[in-house]
Amino acid sequence: MLLRMDEIVGYLNQFHLGEIPKDAEKLLHMGLSSMEVAAAIELPGKRDELGVFAAERFRIVELGTGQP
Repeated sequence: MLLRMDEIVGYLNQFHLGEIPKDAEKLLHMGLSSMEVAAAIELPGKRDELGVFAAERFRIVELGTGQP
């Protein structure tokens, strides 16, 4: 994701937030997830000080069901 983030953001910027097509919405969620967890991975133990993604927010779900 990181290698193509500029391209992804450029593509997504052509849509208004409330009007993103379903396929682009999936890409948006993948990009947002990548950005949120990047700091937690790169800066372990620093999340409280830096306000990065809290590990408690991670939720493992079964693909396609949204259920744990």
